[in-house]
Amino acid sequence: MKVILICYVFLSYTIKTGEFKKIMIEERIINGKDALITDYPYQLSLLFNGLHRCGAALISNSAIVTAAHCVMHSTNCKYYSVRAGTTTVNSGGTVVGIKRIVSHSKFDKASMDYDIAIAILSRCLSFGPTVRSIKLVGAKEDLPVGTHVNATGWGTTYPGNTVLSTHLKSVELLVIAQNVCKVCYGPDVITSRMMCAGYLSGGKDTCQF
Repeated sequence: MKVILICYVFLSYTIKTGEFKKIMIEERIINGKDALITDYPYQLSLLFNGLHRCGAALISNSAIVTAAHCVMHSTNCKYYSVRAGTTTVNSGGTVVGIKRIVSHSKFDKASMDYDIAIAILSRCLSFGPTVRSIKLVGAKEDLPVGTHVNATGWGTTYPGNTVLSTHLKSVELLVIAQNVCKVCYGPDVITSRMMCAGYLSGGKDTCQF
C-alpha cells in the first residue's frame, strides 16, 4: 500500500450529471479508525494560539506541508506552532514554533486551487519512532485509479458532527478518476492540481459536503 499526503479529498455519494455540489471545506475523517502516531509518524497538528487548527505533515526535520487555507487568515508566525509525536490532539508530544510560512502564490481561496503551504520550524525535530518525515510522491508520478491511499488526522468522525476527534484517525481510500470527480462536482471545481479519492458508494472520506 502506498501512503501519500492528501490535503483535501473530493468524494461523491452519488453521480448526478448536471447537479453540482458547492464545496464547503471542513476537517473530517469520516468512518475512520483509531490510529497510532507510530504508524503515521509524519502526522502533525498545526496549532494556532496553542490549539489545533489543521493537520500537517513533516517533510524534513525542519519543514512541514499543510493546506494554504489553514494559514490564510494570518501569516504572522508568532501565532503558529506544530505538535509532533502524539496520537492525542492538543496534548503530548513536542511543540515547536514556526519561523516562516510560504503559501502557494497562486492559492485561490474561492476555488481552493493550489491549496498548499510550506512552513519552516524554529528548530529541528529529532527523528524517532513517533516523529519521521513523510515519503512524498514524485512530481511526475501519477497514482493509478484504484490505488489505495491513507488519509489521517483529527477531523470530525461522522456527518453533522462538529466536535473533533481527540484520537488520531486514519481512513483508507481509493484514487478516483478526475473525470468522475468533474461529473460529481462540476468541470470548474476540480482542477488539474487536485486529486480525488474516496468511494463512490460513500461512507468514507476526509471532507463532507
